[in-house]
Amino acid sequence: MNGVLGRLDRIPRALRLLLGIASSLALLAYSGIVSISEFKYIIILLLVAISLAVVAVTEPRRKAVVDASERPAVALRIKALDESAPEALARILKDRAARTGLEYIVTSLISPEGSDSLLLIIGPRDSQVLVESEIIASLASALKNFRVEVINGPPPRISSLVEAMRPRRGSLPIVMAGSAMREAASRPHGRAVYIGRRIDSPVDVPIAIDVNDVLGHVGIFGSTGTGKSTTAATLACRLYRELDWSVVVLDWAGEYARLLSPCRPRVLDPVRDGVGVWPTSGDDGEGLVEVLSSALDLSGPQAYLLDKVVSSRVPESARELLEAIEALPEESKWDREVKRGLLRKIGILANRYPGLFAKSAEPLSTEGLVVVESSSIRTSFARRAFELLLLASEYYWRVENSLPPAIYIVDEAHNVFSGEQGFLARLMAESRKYGMSIVVITQSPSSVEPLVLNTSTKIVHALRAASDKNFIADTLGLRPSLRDRISKLRAGEALLYAPSLGEPVIVKIEFPQPATDKLDQGLIF
Repeated sequence: MNGVLGRLDRIPRALRLLLGIASSLALLAYSGIVSISEFKYIIILLLVAISLAVVAVTEPRRKAVVDASERPAVALRIKALDESAPEALARILKDRAARTGLEYIVTSLISPEGSDSLLLIIGPRDSQVLVESEIIASLASALKNFRVEVINGPPPRISSLVEAMRPRRGSLPIVMAGSAMREAASRPHGRAVYIGRRIDSPVDVPIAIDVNDVLGHVGIFGSTGTGKSTTAATLACRLYRELDWSVVVLDWAGEYARLLSPCRPRVLDPVRDGVGVWPTSGDDGEGLVEVLSSALDLSGPQAYLLDKVVSSRVPESARELLEAIEALPEESKWDREVKRGLLRKIGILANRYPGLFAKSAEPLSTEGLVVVESSSIRTSFARRAFELLLLASEYYWRVENSLPPAIYIVDEAHNVFSGEQGFLARLMAESRKYGMSIVVITQSPSSVEPLVLNTSTKIVHALRAASDKNFIADTLGLRPSLRDRISKLRAGEALLYAPSLGEPVIVKIEFPQPATDKLDQGLIF
């Protein structure tokens, strides 16, 4: 009996009342109080009772649906200050959604007056969505690429925001959600290069550097296996695909064709493809002497003799230079020894690699993303000379011609830039005004100190050697906590300093996703 009564208690009160009335009428008809001829009225009453019962049963469900849709929400109005704002917003919301479980709806309004967006933050409680709106506004202020304004008033309900989300006359509404938001995050944005996510703050936020940070030269440092090459590939791929920059990678160890395969680079074997490098600027042989002195580690007397040779006629290849040196008369034993030492160094270039050390027909920086596998040059002496002469050739092309910005990535820079670096110092100081940016990568920054000091942006992966760690920490003026953290960074993590950021931050490098034509994935051009 108690079980029956318990089940009856679950029936809504209105339904129980109607069922009671219907039952009473049926008993009256059965007992004869109500005639059989009047029973049709009983049937009508029963149908009415059933209809009312159905209404009584469904009303709580309908009301529950309405209650569920009337969850608390906060509306934020967003004004984009530059073209990188959609990417930053998408990444922030994706991260916050994973952390909080709240829902985010972004509606962008594009009109003749410009574009702004309305962000709805939806959650189960008023206090939760209010706190989240403050967090989003704080993150926006830190990034400085869009402005967020909280719509004043108590936390509104969703139904009251429908009208606010409706675009004005002449505007086109665009709703970003799910894969559409990921697509928007990958669009080119002109003035910034996305690097990764900041991991040394309470909330992970996207980090990008200004293109001027790149034009000021970049240094990527770290011990073996810490992610230097992947970081360089990330920078190259994003500059090429998102900003349409030309990128030339000087691949000392032969690994960038694989790393950059998602970005579809043009891969050149210098020996097989006959990549010519021979820097000349008109009839001026001074630049050639300066470059060859650095590339070949010439002694003072050797550099003097070389200058004497090219002062009358500037050769256009290592073979011509070798012949000119051989024709130089020997006036003393000292001349003979200096001449033989110079011939030995020039002879390696001219005889072993005759196709490499000759004037090129056009610069490599006009070909998009290019990987030059200098690892195919087996002699390390000639490989080093080839990379330095290539940089010099590209520099003189830019001095004499107006070319778009390009980035030149030099891997294993400690193998390339050694000895007297007069030419290199001038190259890094003057190449900026010609749109030539150099990225140097090395596991030993203290061994190439002049290069490090000439880079405005520094990406520092884990450094194990105390001399390298202390050198970088002193150069950047790091506080003790960051100084200690340099040696503890995991693979793919780095300390990033760029002038546009203002202070060093710890980031997790994110490589761009491969391009695809599938509809459910983002497409990066």
